[in-house]
Amino acid sequence: MVYSGDSYSRTGFHYNLTGLNSKKNPSTKNPLGNPSWPGKTSTGGANWVGYFGTKFNSTLTLLWNYASSGCVIDRAVVPPRLPKYLTFVDQVGFFNASIANRPEYAPWTPENSAVGIWFGINELGRTKYFPARNLTEVIPRMIESLGAQAQILHGIGLRNFAFLEIPPLGLVPGVRVLRDLDELKTGLYVSTFNYHLRKMVKSFDETNSDTKVSLIPVEDIFWDAVMRPEVYGAANSTCWSRQGRDCLWWDGFHPAQAIHSAIAHRVAEA
Repeated sequence: MVYSGDSYSRTGFHYNLTGLNSKKNPSTKNPLGNPSWPGKTSTGGANWVGYFGTKFNSTLTLLWNYASSGCVIDRAVVPPRLPKYLTFVDQVGFFNASIANRPEYAPWTPENSAVGIWFGINELGRTKYFPARNLTEVIPRMIESLGAQAQILHGIGLRNFAFLEIPPLGLVPGVRVLRDLDELKTGLYVSTFNYHLRKMVKSFDETNSDTKVSLIPVEDIFWDAVMRPEVYGAANSTCWSRQGRDCLWWDGFHPAQAIHSAIAHRVAEA
């Protein structure tokens, strides 16, 4: 399984440590390869990447996870907050530089591989630089670039794609208190992004008839957690904990383990 995304998906994987150093490769002992399980995540434990590969998968699933914190889709469209942060474009390049040629230590095939793609969250913080009316221009360009990178991955040989929608970010405690991101603009961003993502995924599916394409909605998962926090092991809908087990949130901006487990379950069912 190949992953691309931001801090919602990261596990701290370093692809450049793999290859000849077999101890760093994803394996039966550690599906993440590196670092040690459950990785360096933003949940206090496993995230949806880890849960998908273990808890909700009965077969051996090796996880090549190129996701990293702060990532956006394409810096030419919406740049990341800091120059050091990477992009989906970069991550596709890393995949191409590491296992795209199906080396002996990662002999994947179109039939036994899949890619999970979850982007669009970090761009919300950057939209304060765009008037609301310009979101309708910027977001389609973001999605166009995302689709172009997915098409590159298809060209390399991947044939199973899962695209995740972005969650209702207005529910995230840290977003609620940001003065420069009002509720209406946040809602507009999320709905517009997901609308164009759905259109792109439909087109991608129609263009690539040899490919299984899944769109993963997550809005209802977040709403269910906020409306019924006790079901997710939390006392209320706003607390956060760095342990990631007794609250819905790991910090003000990242969901904790219970929400990630629900997301992984949905991806596994797709």
